[in-house]
Formats: sequence, C-alpha cells, structure tokens
Amino acid sequence: MCDHHPRSRMRSLLGFAQLGLASVGLASAIVLMLAVSPAIALPRGYEARACGFDMNRNGIVGEPEDCDVCDGVTADPDGDKVAEDLTYVDADNGSDLSGSGSPLNPYRTIQHAWSSVDGPGDGAEDIICFRGTATTEEFISPGSSGLAGTYSVARTGSQDRDWLFPRNPTMLVGWDFDDDGAYPPFDGDDIAVLDGTGDGVAAGLARVFSLDDRHDYLEIGHLEIRNYGRYTPGDDSGFVIHGPSGNGLNYVYYHDLELYSINQDRRGDGEDFAIDLFNSGLHWTNFSNLLFADNGGWFARGAGPDSGTDEGPIRWQNVTRTTHSCDFSDCGSLAGWPGFKIWGYISGLEILDSIWDANVDSWEPNPSGGHGAPFLVIGQCSQDWTVRNNEIIDASVVMAVQPTSAGFCDDGDARPVDNVVFDRNIARNTYTEWGFGNAGLQILRPNVGAGEGDVAGETVGSVTITNNFLSTSGVPWETCIWSLAGNQVAAPPGEIVIANNTCDGEIRRWAAIAIGEIDGFGDPAQPQQNYVIKNNAVSGLDTGERNVQMTYAPSGLDMDSNVFDGDGTWEWTNGVETNFATWQALSGGDQRSRVCLPQYVDSTIGDLHLLVGDSCARGRGEDLASITLVDIDDEARPVGEWDIGGDQVVVMFADGFESGDLSAWVSSRANLASTSNAR
Repeated sequence: MCDHHPRSRMRSLLGFAQLGLASVGLASAIVLMLAVSPAIALPRGYEARACGFDMNRNGIVGEPEDCDVCDGVTADPDGDKVAEDLTYVDADNGSDLSGSGSPLNPYRTIQHAWSSVDGPGDGAEDIICFRGTATTEEFISPGSSGLAGTYSVARTGSQDRDWLFPRNPTMLVGWDFDDDGAYPPFDGDDIAVLDGTGDGVAAGLARVFSLDDRHDYLEIGHLEIRNYGRYTPGDDSGFVIHGPSGNGLNYVYYHDLELYSINQDRRGDGEDFAIDLFNSGLHWTNFSNLLFADNGGWFARGAGPDSGTDEGPIRWQNVTRTTHSCDFSDCGSLAGWPGFKIWGYISGLEILDSIWDANVDSWEPNPSGGHGAPFLVIGQCSQDWTVRNNEIIDASVVMAVQPTSAGFCDDGDARPVDNVVFDRNIARNTYTEWGFGNAGLQILRPNVGAGEGDVAGETVGSVTITNNFLSTSGVPWETCIWSLAGNQVAAPPGEIVIANNTCDGEIRRWAAIAIGEIDGFGDPAQPQQNYVIKNNAVSGLDTGERNVQMTYAPSGLDMDSNVFDGDGTWEWTNGVETNFATWQALSGGDQRSRVCLPQYVDSTIGDLHLLVGDSCARGRGEDLASITLVDIDDEARPVGEWDIGGDQVVVMFADGFESGDLSAWVSSRANLASTSNAR
C-alpha cells in the first residue's frame, strides 16, 4: 500500500528578494506586519492511535482515564460506579465449550460471547474484549443493544454539526492484553485480527458484521480486519451490512480499525460494498479514524427510504482508503474503485478530513484503458451533504450530483438534492485517461429523454463549491466544474455557488467552468438561473482550450473577479469561441476579472498555493465573507482584499524584524512542501 499520511508543513524564512518585496513601501510593509497568523491545516487520513476511546464522555479521546476498557483488570472502565459485563475472547486459546468469558478462561469466538450477554436490562454495558486471530467469524451480530442514552460532542474543525455518541454502548474492542494502555492494531504486542482468507481460493469469508434494528447503541474499535470478500465468489461481501431495519438502527460508532484487502480485486457491481447502507434506517452513525488498504468494489453504497422520515446523519472522518481493483476485461462493464453512492430520504452526510486514493499503480492486472468510477455520487432526494478537507487522488469523476433516477424516490416522492457543500478539498488526477468520464465536479440534470425531471422535486437545489484545488497533470479532464442543473416543469430552487477555487490543467473536451448542456442533447426547459461564480483561478490550459462555456444566459448570473488563462478561449450562448473582451461584452460579467498566470508553489505536483510575490491573483478577489471565511488550509480570509483561488496567502514577521533582519519575514505558503501526496 502507499503511504499517504499528511506531511508536516514547515514554514520558510525568506528575505525580501525571495518574497518578491524588494521594492515594498512602508505602507505595504505595515499591512503585511498586521496580517493574521496562519492556522495549522487540519490533518487528513487515518492515524494509528494507542487509545481512541472517550470513556469519560468529555469529547477528548485517549486520556489516561479513557484507556482501561479491556485491560483484564478494570471492572468499571467508564467510571460510572457500575461494574460492566466484560467478556473476554481469545481466538487462539479460548473455548466456547469450557470457557467462562473471564480473562483467565476466555471464550473462543466473538459471536458466541456476544450471543451470551445478558443485555442492557441490568444497567451494565456488555463489552467484548478480543485477542488472537479469528478465521471463522463471519456476519457477526451483537447479542443485543447497548443501554439507551447519548452524550453530545460539540462540532470542531471540518465538522458541520454537534454529534451524539452512545453513552453506554455494547462494545467490541481489541484486548489490551499486556495492560499498557495501548490497544491493537497500534500496539504490536497485542493482536486482535479477524481474517476472512478461508482457503485462499474460493471459500473465503464474505462479510464481517451484520447489524439490524436490534443493535442500537454500539461501539466497535481497535481491531485489524483483513481479506473479507476477497476469496468468495458471491455477492453480499465487505465490512458491514446495516439492515434490514424496520425501526431504524441508532447511534453506531466505528473507530480505530485497520482493514486490509476487503473485496480486493472485485468490481463495483453486485453487492460488493465495504459499507452496505441499503434498508439500514441509520441514525447518528459515525466512522472515525479508519484505514482501508487495497479495498475493491464500492466503498459505501445504499439508500434511505423513498419518502417519509429522513435517515442520517452519518459521518466519515479521518479515513484513508487505497483501492485495489481489476481490469475491465476481467471485471465487466463497471470495473474500478467506486467510492460513495447514496440516495433517498437521507440527510446530514459528512465526508471529512480523509484521503481517497484510487491507487491505480497497484492494480493487478493493469487497468489502463478501463472504466473508472466516481469517487462520490450524491443521489436523488438526499440532502445536507458536507464534503470538506479531503484529498481525492486519480478519481475518474470527483463528484456527481444526480437529481433523479427512474424507479426510486421519483415522481410524487421526489425532492431536490439540496444543500451540498464541497469545500477545502484537493482533487488531483495524473492517471492515464479513463475509458470514459475523467472529470472534476458535475452537477447533473434529469435524464430528460427517460421521462425524468417532469415533477418539480426531480432537480438540484443549492450547491456550494468553495476553496478547492482541482488539478490534472499530463492527463486532460473533460471539465473542471460543470453544472447543467435544471428541470422540465419548474424552476430549480436555490443557487449554485462556485467561489475561490483553483482549477489547473488541460481540458480535453469542454471547458474549465461549463454551464448548460454542452454534450449536445439540449438544455432542460427550466435550467438553473442563479449562479455565483467569483474569485476562481483557471490556469494550465493549452492553446484554444476553453476557460468558460455557457449554452444559455442565466438570468441570475453573478460572475466576476476571476482569473483566466491567456491561452484559453470563452464561449457564450451562440457556440462561437471568443476572446476575453467579447466574453465580457456578451455575458455582462467578469468586468473586474483578469487574464494572467498565477504563480504557484509547484503546479507540477498539485501544490497550488500562491507565492507571496504573485501579482496576478493576490489581493484581486472580492470579499465573499457571506459565502466563506477561510481558505483551503482553514486560514482566515481577511476583511478587505481577498486572494483569488483556493489559497489565501498569509504573511507575518518573526522576532528580529524590528532590528532590520529582513530574513525574519515569514510566508506561510511560499516554497513549501506540498500537503498533497498525489503522484
């Protein structure tokens, strides 16, 4: 697997010449001296932690008082004055026949232990402590729910909402056998492995966990899981299936898990889902600090109901996923490494602070020319999405917002896909062009020819795309950001906001920013009219490639303060390519926009932070405080002059400036090693 842990970001001490400030005046120097000190960029991806528990329920994990869950000694690990029902399992040395579940006489299997618990009626938590390597455990289910009750942790960082966690859940936990406060898989002295290899040919284990509405208030943490779905020919394979759930499944928490080769070499059709969300009824489900290495098939796929009460919220945070799929000649028409596809009445979905790497160099056989699959499909009827501070590497399509699909959550049950936020992400492609697709962000319209979009709810509402680095190197995208939102019978609600993004690289087919049905099938009868397109930087185009293309004139178009590539062209509604001056005259927008080339730290590796000496994008943007207050690195944007693109340069001075030591000037973004580990 590839190592994609975020690198630390060192700040360089630079002299005036390096800063491009050799002739800076006193007034400018004062402005720079008063600049806001930069924040530390939020970390992305999985981090092996010795202890990921919050047993005292104060919202802080890994404190000493949190780490006595399964140490073989402590009877009351959460300190609530109740001795919990702790049951110990040793897959190598225990016995389901003669064991008692004590640390000295453990059971052999998790399923036997969990089926033997007495449930929440006695007011004690049922906690299963596991060690060894299990090779027979499959479709594991808890014996009962945990105790009803939650506690709230206030939102921080990238998060969009306060979160409710189970206060006294039933738990499955790796056993801290040496009682040092460190748990597997972090602690190499403690082994807690679920292995689905089977015979390694065709008789492997399919899926690890199976949950339904009997399994509320659940926590699973600190395990290593490997090879499920890899050596079994059937579907229904992966990590966990949620459902069917007649009454819903509530307050489920997964954390600190390392999963290797789940569904490896499997394609993205059938039911090869690492996380199965069909018929789940999930509410307040949290996946935090997980590693999925060499993962095949879909990562998470499923639907909420097609009417009625919403499922959700669901959060994925600090996940690292690398894929390992196979060539389309072996895997059928939908090969690849699809990520998320979720639709229906479900809301409050957060994908945060994670690394999603297609890992195509490690596929076997080589997938060159094969069909890729999107990282994220936001499906019909789903609402309230936040996709923030992720790194998305070699996706054929980064994100598609899909307003309808015939046969599910359509017609009278349909409602707009609404309140989608794609913010502060790095998306980069350097992989050989896919057989089809190969694009950045797409906001789709209904499939008009299939009778879709003929009710008002089959549409896209508000989508906000802000503070992103979107780039491709050596491999053209069809488009960077494309919206063809609309409906056949009613004006779509809300607005599409595209602000403070950096799009860098060649565009093969359409335009870096495209509005309307540019594929030749015609715009919907009621296209989206409300667009805010401001403070974006377009660069890296080859001669004649388009900066912007629009197939109709949106009546609510607010477009200005962008930077465009001088090698590119523009196309207004008549389909004729024009120069910038003609574009300004025809569109009525972009009156304060510019044609110039921003200076980046290193665009060849996708580091699109602006150099301090840049004169193209720095200080040329509009103040968009009503849309966003920070940049891609979670650094505050100032009151007044804004930089164009995803990055806001922050310049400060260190001790020694007042003595005349010019090397004391510090830039937070110039000549830095990139945070992106993209190839």
